[in-house]
Amino acid sequence: MPRPSSIGRSGWPAPYSTRRRPNTSREAAARRTPWPEVPETGDRLRFSLVVQAYNEEALLPRLLDSVDVARARYQRGAAAVEVIVADNASTDRTAELGRTRECVVVHVEKRRIAAARNAGAGASRGDVLAFIDADSQIHPDTFNSIDAALASVATIGGTTGTRFERSSLGLRCSYGMLLLLGTMLRLA
Repeated sequence: MPRPSSIGRSGWPAPYSTRRRPNTSREAAARRTPWPEVPETGDRLRFSLVVQAYNEEALLPRLLDSVDVARARYQRGAAAVEVIVADNASTDRTAELGRTRECVVVHVEKRRIAAARNAGAGASRGDVLAFIDADSQIHPDTFNSIDAALASVATIGGTTGTRFERSSLGLRCSYGMLLLLGTMLRLA
């Protein structure tokens, strides 16, 4: 009895089709076109900054202060950036602080960082989605720098540097290893 074409030589299913198909999808066409221009004074949101936070009452204000500075320096205006605080079942005043700073607050019942990021992403309305931890701060030119990088057709994603609020030997070693690994793999 002949084997179905989806079964490999060893009897296990073949992992993928070896037949080459032309890539004519909409996603491929979108990758070939430059980033859409957003009107300077339009009502469209350019950035959605998702802040995942669990009991960050002490550190969240400093992050939001740095975000306010970056929004004020953003060339498209502060209104082009929305800030979403994904409250990861905090037991302190994290959500209340987010609301008083006019952030969109999303409550997440499961205490998992992926669930918080996904909930924040689900509430976002901007063209560009960015994530940051509540114990970080951003550079005043972050949004302008990201816009400049995304102006290239070849750019579809990236990362920026952050300053950590808390610093320890373990954190510095972990960050250093990530930088080294990224450099070795040409990701940085």
